[in-house]
This record gives sequence, structure tokens and C-alpha cells, in this order.
Amino acid sequence: MKPSKKIFMIAGYNTISMGTGRREFNPKKERPGLEHYLKEAGLGALQQIGGAGNVDEGVVGNFMASRFNKQAHLGAFLGMIDPQLRLKPSTRVEGACASGGLALVTGIKSALSGSAEVVLALGVEVQNTVKAIYGADILAGAGWFQRRKEGHAYFFPDSSATGPGPILRNMAGRNPVRLLPAGTAMPLKMPASALPPRNMKTKPQTWKRWL
Repeated sequence: MKPSKKIFMIAGYNTISMGTGRREFNPKKERPGLEHYLKEAGLGALQQIGGAGNVDEGVVGNFMASRFNKQAHLGAFLGMIDPQLRLKPSTRVEGACASGGLALVTGIKSALSGSAEVVLALGVEVQNTVKAIYGADILAGAGWFQRRKEGHAYFFPDSSATGPGPILRNMAGRNPVRLLPAGTAMPLKMPASALPPRNMKTKPQTWKRWL
């Protein structure tokens, strides 16, 4: 359908994507959280349009913050960016890797509907809060999680009653634990000889004996 009016996307702002490729990166220093990046990006955009008083609505695009950061309901954080955004309509949308684009589309729909003239759309991710092997399981939620993948990219616990027992992810301690028949838990320690070979492509089933 042809839009009923012209829509303009303006006042873009990008935060620094911090990683090993940047000189200031230091793995021993704690990185900022979601709140920091929401405020930095939000203020960066608001300064270009004359302040938060010109915004009618807000949208936050994010994937799996409830698991990576233990924080959901991100739309409510817009009031943290600027006091003038408090009590204004805001929501959070999620669409895996398209979450940021979905925030833009949602804002465009609000503008076309006439419920808002100016929408602040934000896309924010902080996914370095867990080890990569746990993060892979979280990111697998972008697909059909119950359709278990076999291979080296990520793996899921074996629910077989005759096996060594299901392995759970202890997100607080970041260590795998095994449930014993009695229902108690103990740390799972693998000997060095049990680790998978470097060339997992030739032996993709190696991990199965430990699940």
C-alpha cells in the first residue's frame, strides 16, 4: 500500500560496539549495561531534534534481554533517558536480528496511524553477560528451539533417563551442573581428555557421550 503521508527517519546515533578489535577494550573491566546504552543512544538522538519534548512515543527493539540481562519490559526505561519521556507511550519489540528494524517499522506505523508525529526508536543489545557456549543456547531461541540441532555450534541436554543425567545451565555460577537421581546438584568436571577435538567438523558427535 502507498503510505498516506511522507515518513522521514532522522537523527541517527550509533554507540560504540565494544570488542577485542578496539584498543580501549579490556576484558578485566566490567562493560556498561543496557541502561547505559539506552541513555547514550537516546540522548544522542534527542539532542538532534530539540529535546525529548518533541517526542510523542518510544519503541525499543531488543532480543533476549530477559535472558542475557535478566531484564524485560525495556519500553519502560525510556523515562530514564529524559524525564520528559515519562508517562509517554512506549513499548518493546522483538524479532531476533531484525529487532532494531522492527522498532523502526513500529514507529513508522504509529506515525502513519496518526497516533504520533515523532517516535523515538532504539535498538540495543548487551550479550556479553554469559560465556559463549551459554549464549549460543540463548541465541538459538531465534529459531525453533525444540528442534534440537546436532553439531558443534550449540547443544542441548539429553533427557534420556538411562544416560548420565540432564545437564543444566547454572547461569549464576556460569558452571554446568548435573542432576543426580536424588535431585541434588553437583558441579560437573570434565577431565582434559574428555574435551572435544579441535576439528569438530570431522567428529560432530563427540559431545554426545557426555550428554
